Amino acid sequence: MKDIVKIAIIQMEIKSDIFDSSVRDDNVNRVCSLIEKVAQENENLDCIVLPEEFYAGAGYGPISLPDNINKVNEKVFSPIGKIAKKYNTYIIGELVSKLNIQEFRGNNLGFVIGRDGEVIGYQERFHQNPSEVAYSYKGNKYKVFDLDFGKIGLVLGLDILFPEISRNFVAKGAEILISPLLSPGPKRETGHNCFPNDLFMNCAVARALENQVYIIAVNGVGKFAHVELDLFGESLAASPLGKILQLGSGEEVSVVELNIRDKSEACRNYQLDELCNKEMCKILERVVTEAARPDSCNEGCSGCEFV
Repeated sequence: MKDIVKIAIIQMEIKSDIFDSSVRDDNVNRVCSLIEKVAQENENLDCIVLPEEFYAGAGYGPISLPDNINKVNEKVFSPIGKIAKKYNTYIIGELVSKLNIQEFRGNNLGFVIGRDGEVIGYQERFHQNPSEVAYSYKGNKYKVFDLDFGKIGLVLGLDILFPEISRNFVAKGAEILISPLLSPGPKRETGHNCFPNDLFMNCAVARALENQVYIIAVNGVGKFAHVELDLFGESLAASPLGKILQLGSGEEVSVVELNIRDKSEACRNYQLDELCNKEMCKILERVVTEAARPDSCNEGCSGCEFV
């Protein structure tokens, strides 16, 4: 990992409508505008991170299905890739697309676009909400992206709630964990029967501390299609020493610098890697991988050829 890694966090308003897929075009136009602006205002960005499902806001239903990968390449990756190439930066995010265009269900895909504007590869999400099972597959493979500023693991959506996922990425060499989120939720004190707003972010900080790595967790803001709760934002960055940046509850773009000295200082205080039971981690990896295997695996359904 570089001594200083400069990352832009784009916490954008995401439109979501299960009856109107045209909002996807609005989301792409908005994200391209925000990427262009932050890249213009900040030289030498290593990476720009987008929320989970910034494309469709999970606005899927029987008449609003995920787009196939060919359409996503044309409508999303191509315009975003041009900006990545123009400003020589990586862009990381997550969306749902059908890798196998003949399938009804899609894949929750974390993606990395390189400095040359091309898609480097994908990481599928391991865990699903019950409502997603009919529309998407689970992933079953880990991929660590060896980028020129550090080794990256993509911990997508619900996966940040499960410590073994982050642990396995770190065991495979990841130095920075990127966690795109799409999470609505109430303030914890309201007692609403839903994930409270601090659950995901507290877990993200915990993953940074317990694995002594850096983490960027990026949520969206705005109305959510499936529950009467807003996406709460509160995106954050954390180092091995704890939280170093947290955004508010509105649309916001911020730049954070990850300093390698935080890792060195944390390791001087407590060498968690030396205390780690490596054999137990191998057992956990095997258990998690087997549990995440899709119920059926048609060619391309689990992204095997990509990850």
